Amino acid sequence: MNHMFFDLEGVLIDSWFNPEILTDLKPIIGQMDCIDLFTFAIYNKEDMDLFNTSIKPKIEAFFGKKVNIVQSREELIPILNKNGHEGRHIDNPELSDFYTKAEAFRAYIQNQYNSGEFLLIDDQVPDSMLEIDGKDVLKIGTASITTIRDAIKRSQSNQN
Repeated sequence: MNHMFFDLEGVLIDSWFNPEILTDLKPIIGQMDCIDLFTFAIYNKEDMDLFNTSIKPKIEAFFGKKVNIVQSREELIPILNKNGHEGRHIDNPELSDFYTKAEAFRAYIQNQYNSGEFLLIDDQVPDSMLEIDGKDVLKIGTASITTIRDAIKRSQSNQN
């Protein structure tokens, strides 16, 4: 994968209300240049301000990587509404009702990028891969955090 995104809650931190760092992805994140997020946890500007002042510094300090891409639901919705949804536009409270996390990620990637390989690691997605052939090839995948954690454990036990 040439571009990896991470969910926030259940992947990098325990939860919004208990923002303790989850340490098990350090071997993967340690190989990356930065941390890109795709999360439904940040609803609006107020949440983004809280994230930037209290949660983001903890993530960056622990993993030693800069958090690069992060958008609130308010910022994601105009991007996702570009698809039209048969004339219906979604609002912030409807996002989780209208899209699964995997569907929202696919729509986001298709609207933001023309080609490349993208993977979302999340606690609420199935393992999947979608390849879109057009002018360029766009590969969009999702991976359950459980699958990733199991792979890390296998890798670590094989090294011992």
